[in-house]
Amino acid sequence: MQHIYIEQILFLTFQCVIVSILLLSLFRLRTIFGLSLLLTTLGVFQYMQVFLANTLYFEILPGFFVSSGSSILFAGSLFTILLVYIKEDALEARKLIYAILSANIVLTILQFTISLDFESEHILNIYNLPKELFSQSLRISSTGTILLFIDTFLIIFIYEAISKYTKLIFLKILISTTFILSIDSVIFALIGFYGTGQTERILIGSLISKNFAALIYSLIFILYIKYFENKVVIIDSKEHIFKDIFNSLTFRQKYESLYKENKIQKKELESVEMKYKYFVEQTSEGFYKMDSDKPIPINLPIDKQIKLIYKHFYVKECNNKYANLYGYAKSADMIGLRLIDLHGGDNIKENIQSITEFLQSNYKILDSYTVETDKNNNKCYFLNNAIGIIVNNNFISFWGTQRDITDKRNIEIALNEANTIINRSPTVAFLWKNENKWPVEYVSENILNLCGYKSKEFIEQKISYSDLIHEDDLERVFSEVELASNDKTVDFFNHKPYRIKTKNNGYKWVRDVSYIRKNSTGEITHYEGIVYDITTIIETQNKLIVEKNKAQNYLTIAGVMLISIDTNGIVQLINPKGCEILGYKEEEILGKNWFDNFLPKNNLDEIKEVANLIFKGKQNQHKYYENNILTKQGEERLIAWNNEVIYDENGNITSTLSSGEDITERKELETALINEKTLLKAIIDNIPILITLYDPKINMLFLNKEFESKLGITAEEAAEIDIMEFFYPDENIRKQAAEHMLNAPNEWKEFPVKAKNGEIIESEWINIKLKNGTLIGIGIDITERKKTKLELNETKNILLNTLENMTDGFVSLDTNWHYNYVNKKAGELFGKTPENLINKHIWTEFPEGINQPFYINYYKALETQKPIIFEDYYAPWEQWFENRIIPSKDGLAIFFQNITERKNTEKELFEINNRLKILHDIDSAILNGNYPQEIAQEVLTKLNAIIPFGYASLIEFNPENETFKYISIHNTIKDVPLPTDIIKLSDYEFLKIEILVKGEIQIIEDLKSKKFTSKRFNKYIERGLHSLIIIPLVSNQILVGALSLLGDSMEIFSKNNLQIAKEIGNQLAIVIHQNKLKNEILEYTEGLEEKIVERTQQLEFSNKELRDFAQVVSHDLKAPLRAISQLSYWISQDYSDKIDKEGQEQFKMLINRVKRLDNLIEGILQYSRAGKAREKEIPIDLNIIVNEVIISLNPPQNIKIEIENELPKILGDPIRFSQVFQNLISNAITYIDKPMGNIKIGCLKQIDFWEFYVSDNGPGIEEKYFDRIFQIFQRLETRDNNEGTGVGLSLVKRIVQIYNGDIWVKSKINEGSTFYFTLPIKEKTNLL
Repeated sequence: MQHIYIEQILFLTFQCVIVSILLLSLFRLRTIFGLSLLLTTLGVFQYMQVFLANTLYFEILPGFFVSSGSSILFAGSLFTILLVYIKEDALEARKLIYAILSANIVLTILQFTISLDFESEHILNIYNLPKELFSQSLRISSTGTILLFIDTFLIIFIYEAISKYTKLIFLKILISTTFILSIDSVIFALIGFYGTGQTERILIGSLISKNFAALIYSLIFILYIKYFENKVVIIDSKEHIFKDIFNSLTFRQKYESLYKENKIQKKELESVEMKYKYFVEQTSEGFYKMDSDKPIPINLPIDKQIKLIYKHFYVKECNNKYANLYGYAKSADMIGLRLIDLHGGDNIKENIQSITEFLQSNYKILDSYTVETDKNNNKCYFLNNAIGIIVNNNFISFWGTQRDITDKRNIEIALNEANTIINRSPTVAFLWKNENKWPVEYVSENILNLCGYKSKEFIEQKISYSDLIHEDDLERVFSEVELASNDKTVDFFNHKPYRIKTKNNGYKWVRDVSYIRKNSTGEITHYEGIVYDITTIIETQNKLIVEKNKAQNYLTIAGVMLISIDTNGIVQLINPKGCEILGYKEEEILGKNWFDNFLPKNNLDEIKEVANLIFKGKQNQHKYYENNILTKQGEERLIAWNNEVIYDENGNITSTLSSGEDITERKELETALINEKTLLKAIIDNIPILITLYDPKINMLFLNKEFESKLGITAEEAAEIDIMEFFYPDENIRKQAAEHMLNAPNEWKEFPVKAKNGEIIESEWINIKLKNGTLIGIGIDITERKKTKLELNETKNILLNTLENMTDGFVSLDTNWHYNYVNKKAGELFGKTPENLINKHIWTEFPEGINQPFYINYYKALETQKPIIFEDYYAPWEQWFENRIIPSKDGLAIFFQNITERKNTEKELFEINNRLKILHDIDSAILNGNYPQEIAQEVLTKLNAIIPFGYASLIEFNPENETFKYISIHNTIKDVPLPTDIIKLSDYEFLKIEILVKGEIQIIEDLKSKKFTSKRFNKYIERGLHSLIIIPLVSNQILVGALSLLGDSMEIFSKNNLQIAKEIGNQLAIVIHQNKLKNEILEYTEGLEEKIVERTQQLEFSNKELRDFAQVVSHDLKAPLRAISQLSYWISQDYSDKIDKEGQEQFKMLINRVKRLDNLIEGILQYSRAGKAREKEIPIDLNIIVNEVIISLNPPQNIKIEIENELPKILGDPIRFSQVFQNLISNAITYIDKPMGNIKIGCLKQIDFWEFYVSDNGPGIEEKYFDRIFQIFQRLETRDNNEGTGVGLSLVKRIVQIYNGDIWVKSKINEGSTFYFTLPIKEKTNLL
């Protein structure tokens, strides 16, 4: 481990701390001196860092040096700029950046001018400074100036970018500065010290020191920001103003300013005086004088004075306003009224208190309120000012003013109630100070409901109101406050809606009403107002706007006729499409009677009757209705209507809203195309491509199963929606797709199609236009292909960026064919070290490559300047290589890799694919052949392409008389014909029948060691066929025949070949057994004509099942089952290291598909055997059967299965009734979509039958599918969603029908389904 110079690192750390303290102190003093001192210091730093970068470096590791100027001072400058940006603003930061940049430019210019004449004889170089000091310094200064300009701006942008991902200011400072300093170190070292021999050392030292300094600065600066800069800094207060000589020079300016201010205030005072005079003249207060008709001694007790005052005082004088306060028109109406009458008696508490205060205050009172009654005996609240007149110690009269405060008093009374109401309402009351960030003096307690903060937190200034405002809205809100505050005519203002941040970091939309409160000098002191949550309103408005636009756009662009008719038949609304269909202008239709003007007369009464039913609220009966309309040209058009009614606020029907589609052409087309559709559906129902049939208006007429499966939509659903908008949400793509669909060019084109589940399926389409105008769309799902292509491109980019470590060889040649770069892998492939090849001539090093394809393509690429990629076999090394040649004007870049192993694998895979094709042909021959001989001949021919045998035979075995009969042979020996006679088992003495019966293959490796009486086998041996394998053909555990293969050696009978032969033998066994069964049934059928009707029906039922079985086998055995499954498994195992991930997934999918088909066949076989259910009838207890089924299904813990009552004991086949309950209960378990599933099983005894039921709380089934689910192969979900076969419920129905029962389903969507089936109550079928 290298020695680390700790003392140097500590010294650098000490320098870093000192510089930090200096910079932060100057930054703190900006409140007194501004930023001038900080600017000066940073200018000095620029000179020092250039000087130190040229002269002084510290060794921190052996051979690695750092400059304190570049590391400490430059880093400190960047940190200072970032600090100014964070704590001041971008404008101040920009000033600082341009100041430092200017200093650097000046310094660079000075260094340049000094270096120009440095060696002149007229220069006195006292310290013998070398010229290189200035020339190198000039380069460093120039480089540093450019980098400084870039770094200072870039660090701010990076800081803002990081702020999007973290709120921690320490991380934002550290990451942004570390990144900038690292980039700066690399560029500065490469440019500033290139050619000095010290670049690498300077670079490493600079990276270490600058990033270390970044960490130290980040820690110190964050501590400063947290503990010093978070306090409020008073910038312009008098106690912080720095006083110097400039302070005294401003005296005259201050005097002139005060003089001007005094003149302004004088004008304002005159204005106020005029306003006050006008106010007195136009005052709204009442002035009055009351006299006593008898003097009241002032030395009497207060209570006696009060009684005398009420008794003797009356109104002597008053103004009109005073009279108005009591409801009188003029003052004369008030003269003489008694005080006791005005006060409504002498016992009003508030009035007694007011008079008492008046007497106690030496017959004076200010702002005392009384409760009085007006002319109409209405209660009034008045505010009184009064002064009494005392003569000779007698109270004789008093003058006063009176102001109506009834409303104010009522408000005061209601304030407590209002406060409670406010706190219970969504409206929050606020009182803000007119200070920075709007400190809150009062806020109602319901602020907690609005933002999650308590009112106490605002009042104690733990949080200010501006802290709540969303950063994107804050500037606008400030501007609105400033605008209203500067307008002296404005007393209140409303903000536009803005967002506030809640305590849980959420956001709410609010609106407020704010009132401006001013002091006596007109200065704004407070803002008071209310804030209320409008989040729901904003969201609703946005939704309404969107919906309104959607509705308007739909009316305009809708491809259907939209019309609204009132209860009198008058047209209120029609869209452009409706006008187009009718041939009228909109104004020619609106206001006209629909029935009288736009409908043909022949079925008018029927249409009116339907309309009457709709207006009576029975629109569901005719929600969809078709009728003819009459166009302006007199043409009748067939319209398909969808009808809805519109209600008023009272729930009365006012009109209808109907959408009508012109289906005239479609109806005609549907009639003409019905035969074509049937044929087309039969052909393409199972084609693994997307096929659709549509008319010239792009109405979907047919979707094949692959289309429905891939895109998740049925033809019925497609007919009810705008299919183009559904599949192509993007308008541009939708237009392109429509154009491609309608024009039907003879070319494929890619389109992204949206499936029902939202998935985007990349697809490629071609369209075919038929003579009658109908179009066919054919699509291929290329999602995986495009995904693979994208992944390959990404992989290629990654490889190009990792030349040295990639698995490809890579070399670079100049135009003279010399190596200038060789990567590690290339050296390994060449068998030479890359260093020894640099600057060597390629054809000198590898002369054997001259005139090889490599040589020719290298020259061709350099000459044409076009990239060349080729693969070729390099004979000298006996290996395959892939070459990618990329030319340029400087030479060639060549990527190459050894692909010998891949080539060998491709060869092997080609052979495997060829085998798979042959196996597929064999399966097709088995499935499509009509006769065993025809099938056998085709299969043996195809099998010979896989296994190179010399002779093969297929024979049928008769176990009753132990004889064989040849079905077919495949023979390379011309003089050995197909035997036509019956051969006894004893004739083949070598045949081990006991082995074949067990299903085991008999192998004879050397026939020459055996003795045969058969001349046939002796001929085989003579022709060199010495090895024999005999494959038993077993069906339903019965030996039905054998497949014999003869070859010249056992090498052709490899493990794989034997397995293939065995699998093909299994299928041939099915063919032989099926043919045998068919013959037996045909023979059996001929003797049953005279049997009873019931037996005849059962036989016909069995014959039909056999035909169904044959159809099923023909329909579904289209994939190579066991052979493909086994071979796929071997390939995926044996070549797992040679097949990529996508290939592995494809093999896995193939195996799963074969397994699914196996399950389907097993279900079909069960279905076919269901016809024999009555052949085995024993007493069975259904309680035991159902419990065993539940245990075998092992339902999940979230599903509860309950047998609600005891089930009966019946006569029947226990296996078949197990199948009934297993299918019903299994389906219920599979499709339950609730967190807790409930399945109930029970039985009800009716008059002559048992009624069984199995219910669940699953998703339910639509009524239109009630019959479909009992049909064989009918499913409500795609196979990708569920692995079912579509046989289960049809099997249940078949078993129930055999026992003379019935089965049906009742279901509600989202509530569940109940399956019912019945069994007759007869002595033969039950025991209970």
